[in-house]
Amino acid sequence: MTPVHELTPLEAATFAVAKINDELFAISGDMALLLRLNKAEASSKRLKAELVTATAKLGAAQTADALASRKASHARFGAVTITAVPIAERSGSALSCNYRIEYEIMEYDGRTSNLVPKHTIGFNSLPTGLYEYIIDEKSHCIPTVLLSLASDPAAAMNVYFKALAKGYLEG
Repeated sequence: MTPVHELTPLEAATFAVAKINDELFAISGDMALLLRLNKAEASSKRLKAELVTATAKLGAAQTADALASRKASHARFGAVTITAVPIAERSGSALSCNYRIEYEIMEYDGRTSNLVPKHTIGFNSLPTGLYEYIIDEKSHCIPTVLLSLASDPAAAMNVYFKALAKGYLEG
């Protein structure tokens, strides 16, 4: 058995101070936690309200950004004309027509940007952004045979594209 060393008064006092200091440190951490817990309900309500506000601001900023991006895309286009060209052997439904789309698009020739006339047959080969431009700003150019498919231009075009994929119009 090893002999037990008795502490000197200085060692005993140093040990007591260190032990008290450790306990105070632990308690101060506990007190900080207790204060946070006591404020948790109020903090939670405040943070929930801030989250609602911040989420609304984010939504508004995203909407504004999307509109600005769409407007910038639309600026590339000018006049649009869409002509329904009936296919001879079919009746006069939306699926029995080809659609000639004439449009102007901004092009840069090395020195200047100018609106250049272009055309395509059908909606499959439109340049990026032109379909949205037609729906947003030139819906009056969509032929009546297509507009008659639904109450608004975007819905009418959706009905047309679904019918085109299926090969027939419902109803």
